[in-house]
Amino acid sequence: MAGAVQREILSLFEYVFARTDARLDGISDDEYAWEPTSDCWTVRPDGLDGDEVVVDDPPVTTIGWRLCHVSDALARHPMNRLLRAYVTLSARRFPTDADTGVTYFRTSFSEWRDLIASVDDETWLRPFGPVAGPFADSTALGLALHTADEFVHHTAEIALLRDLYARRDESSDEASDDVTTR
Repeated sequence: MAGAVQREILSLFEYVFARTDARLDGISDDEYAWEPTSDCWTVRPDGLDGDEVVVDDPPVTTIGWRLCHVSDALARHPMNRLLRAYVTLSARRFPTDADTGVTYFRTSFSEWRDLIASVDDETWLRPFGPVAGPFADSTALGLALHTADEFVHHTAEIALLRDLYARRDESSDEASDDVTTR
């Protein structure tokens, strides 16, 4: 039986997943690959632009890039092996079309959910120890909360990009007419 911490963590992730999954309904390949600005990071047949690149000012990304990134942050984060050493995950891939990208997201969430559902009550608050290197004092709860932050903010960005894509042809002049200056 799941403890209180596990129930709350699962509840948070399931809520954000359901909200995001509903927002992905009807996404087209054009929208998935839409580049709202020049020099966007995107998903290409040979990989993910900006994958594992740390920059001071990261560029805007496509929905496809963001969906692959959040999928990997869930299921394929290196720290996940500290929760269950012999976890078996699906292959990492970078879907270049919307249907496959949404499936990748769903699969990654399912794997993450199964992983955190396997964490016993004692593990949630116990530090990982030396095996975690500089994160030795971190706990499963800390890792889950960090992942929740990634999950919430990246899925919110996906929702915003969908909103912008739907309104990309609206004239900015018309929108500015509605603004009253003081």
